[in-house]
Amino acid sequence: MLRFIVRRIAAACLMLVALSMLMFGLLRLTPGDPVAAYIDPTVPMSQTDVEALRHRLGLDRSLPVQYATWATAIIQGDFGYSTQHERAPVATLLAQRAWPTLLLMGTGLLLATILGMAAGIVAAVRQGGATDIALSAFSAFGISSPAFLTALLGLFVFAVRWAGRRPAASARPAYR
Repeated sequence: MLRFIVRRIAAACLMLVALSMLMFGLLRLTPGDPVAAYIDPTVPMSQTDVEALRHRLGLDRSLPVQYATWATAIIQGDFGYSTQHERAPVATLLAQRAWPTLLLMGTGLLLATILGMAAGIVAAVRQGGATDIALSAFSAFGISSPAFLTALLGLFVFAVRWAGRRPAASARPAYR
């Protein structure tokens, strides 16, 4: 059993490295210059300054060296700096959003577990009946539908249909 676990962990690590290499390579193949996305377009920079920035960021090195530098920084927890949030560290931005994400994920997991167990019990009690068939079809649809489609359907139902009802005229804010 220990050999099986070690082999699975090793395979997962190799897959993670291969996927990170693939994503790094695909990002380098995208059109455009990373330095052009990094600098503020309203601030004029000379070609010498752009080359100095390219050197400071390590973009003048070979792709394997760039990948090794990037992967080492990621392993050490240095995710770089955001270009959209006033150069804030990405690790800080991730940490700020970790608790709401975990809360949402935990709530969804708890709700799915409770509803799934309840549906399973009902389907087992009414085995072969219309309720069992309906719950099985609903489960098959839920498992086989892509997550983005389910999310869009959920947004439509809960945000547009249920919450989208117009409030009373007195409750509407006055816009000018």
